[in-house]
Amino acid sequence: YVSDPFDETPWKQSSDIVVNGESRGVVEVYYLEDCPHLDGGPFLKEERHLLDGLARVLGRAAEHKQAKEALAASNHDLTLMANRLEQANRELTDFVYVASHDLREPLRKIASFGTLLKDSLEGKLEEDDRENLHYMIDGADRMTQMIEGLLIYSRLNTGSDPFDVADLNETIEQLERLELAAMLEETGATIEVPQPLPKVKGEPVQLRQLLQNLITNGIKYHRDGVAPRIVISAGALDDETVKIEVRDNGIGVSEEFREDIFKMFRRLH
Repeated sequence: YVSDPFDETPWKQSSDIVVNGESRGVVEVYYLEDCPHLDGGPFLKEERHLLDGLARVLGRAAEHKQAKEALAASNHDLTLMANRLEQANRELTDFVYVASHDLREPLRKIASFGTLLKDSLEGKLEEDDRENLHYMIDGADRMTQMIEGLLIYSRLNTGSDPFDVADLNETIEQLERLELAAMLEETGATIEVPQPLPKVKGEPVQLRQLLQNLITNGIKYHRDGVAPRIVISAGALDDETVKIEVRDNGIGVSEEFREDIFKMFRRLH
């Protein structure tokens, strides 16, 4: 920027504009009148300090503008990356669902026909053959359970149901009567709810699945010779948050592995 009208004179004062440690410009001021007879030149000390201060302000303004532009560019890149990751996650989830769904039926047939074959050949097989047939059926059953788990995971990630009020007492009662009935009977496990549980707002299907998984783990990983005992309690942390606790008398998880239990497909026992 040059003021108008402007004529250079032999008397000027200048100060560099420094941006991020580099000189990117200069501020120059010319003395347009007759130069006074001063040993230090036509500019007073205060005027020189003012010019230096102006150059520093301009340098900092330029640094701020560059930082703002760099931040905007980074945010744009992060947004693009987040969108790509979200798209990749959707595609992966869709693939998991399709692959799991397509694999489920062949495995079910292997397990079903293997069980029929085992029953029809009862008493006719050698010990080794009977053991191999058992391993085949057991492997197919375990693979089916893994696929069912993948399907559940896929459904939970493909879309969220609207939040609704869920009665935790009713949820626990239904789990005892339905999904967990056979396991409770086989192991002699008990589920205790010392105090009535509150109603909470959330996704009922996911809450039910979460409670089922926690209770199932508590029953499955019990101590030898000790009947599993599950105790469920809940209390309000504030006006909008409820803390639900599921405790059991099982083998527990060592302190060193407690972070690992939240990793996908990580099993400690």
